[in-house]
Amino acid sequence: MAVNKSLHCKPLWKEWDHKANKQGLLHTVFFSNGDEYTGEWLNNKKHGKGTYLWNNKSVYNGDWKNDMRNGFGTLCVMNSDNQSIMKQYYGGWKDNLKHGFGTYIFNDNVMYEGDWCHDKRHGWGRMIFENSSIYEGEWANDQRNGQGILKYKNQNMYEGNWSSDMKNGAGKFFYFDKKQLYDGIWINDVAKCGEIQPITETSSVHDAKDIFPKLLKQVKEG
Repeated sequence: MAVNKSLHCKPLWKEWDHKANKQGLLHTVFFSNGDEYTGEWLNNKKHGKGTYLWNNKSVYNGDWKNDMRNGFGTLCVMNSDNQSIMKQYYGGWKDNLKHGFGTYIFNDNVMYEGDWCHDKRHGWGRMIFENSSIYEGEWANDQRNGQGILKYKNQNMYEGNWSSDMKNGAGKFFYFDKKQLYDGIWINDVAKCGEIQPITETSSVHDAKDIFPKLLKQVKEG
């Protein structure tokens, strides 16, 4: 006797595959390497809002698209003391790379706030260095390139052109402690040709003492 098979019967593997497919908002999903993700999915990929916890305790909370960090998000990592979590970066992302405007905190004393392009500082940005000097200006390919201002801890200041992360081209160095100004040409951080003159009210349009008031404090509290 012939056995009639329903034309509408689907193989079991298709049903199982449909049930396993992640769509919409799900609870926490655990991975075999110890990572965890809680958030939204689309077509079995992280997509929308979600939080990812790595097995090394690093945490990302923010936007996802096509299984990658895209949009705005915050990345926190384990501190050097291995006892506490610190905010490392918050800002724009594109395909798992820092992209757009964002703030990166290297440690308690060093931070960068500004534009990023494919995980590199690129565009306009300001940075506080370990020696308490502060730079504001243009960046390219993760280095200071273009026009920028560097204020030193003793309030002296350089204003001018940068290339390859060094003073290169025309620039002014303000020795506020001596009330003198050097105006000339620089090559690889070395003054080559210029003149020294007294500082006057028209020497610069910038006030070195008011460039970034309380910047680091604002970033830490943000």
